[in-house]
Amino acid sequence: MNPRYNYTDMHLHSKFSWDARQTIDEIAARALEKGVLYAGVAEHIDFPEDHRQPAPDFDFEGYSDAVDKAREKFPGLRKGLEAGEPYLFREIFEEFIREKEIDFILGSVHMVDGLTPVYDSYFSAYDDLDKAYGDYFKEVKELVRYGNFDVAAHLNIVHRRGAEFNKSFTYEKFR
Repeated sequence: MNPRYNYTDMHLHSKFSWDARQTIDEIAARALEKGVLYAGVAEHIDFPEDHRQPAPDFDFEGYSDAVDKAREKFPGLRKGLEAGEPYLFREIFEEFIREKEIDFILGSVHMVDGLTPVYDSYFSAYDDLDKAYGDYFKEVKELVRYGNFDVAAHLNIVHRRGAEFNKSFTYEKFR
């Protein structure tokens, strides 16, 4: 381990999520190489619109086995989930996690009224940028009120693209 670093990264995704390609072993090897103390892999668990079951392409057992195996080489590896809008599907979310061996859960807001604030189309759907931001932060408040997770993830996701539309943005307006 490289003694210069005392980093922890608890928001990583592997090939078990739709938005990543790296394997669990690659994550563990990179963490060891960089001297990271802990690395948390938090795979997306997104639920279809009817919120009755998890997305069919998530292989929790395969993911869990891969993390357990990689921990033999890198004991600092943590097994997590990133739940998008768990407050919208409380029962099925809580049923899904009830007997899972997981170390942590990230709660996040990826969708607002069927649109994701990561893309320009989210902002294009609004005539008023303050309303676009406000609607997002209302969902974040719902997430936090629900609270059945360990860490609220990427609270600034709305501003990643929004910065291009609103140069004078301030969080103070949405407290």
